Amino acid sequence: MTFKQAVEEIKKGKKIKHKSWDSLIVDGFYGNTTVSLTDDRGYPYYFELDDFLKRFGKFKNGWVLVSIKEYIEFLQQFEVVNDKKIY
Repeated sequence: MTFKQAVEEIKKGKKIKHKSWDSLIVDGFYGNTTVSLTDDRGYPYYFELDDFLKRFGKFKNGWVLVSIKEYIEFLQQFEVVNDKKIY
């Protein structure tokens, strides 16, 4: 899907990612102004909508919806990382 369509899906509460990403999912839209992303280590990233549009708008096409199953598998990675207790 296009970037414009992807932004609309984010606003509907859907989770998306770019097809070239394995380690980053766009997983939330809050207060009509903030977009959240999570990487494969469990670190959250927050962007104001305008900043998100500027930074990720260069990916014009190639956006895909993330299924619930895929999102759960993505989240389960954090348990493995957190169990290692790296200090």
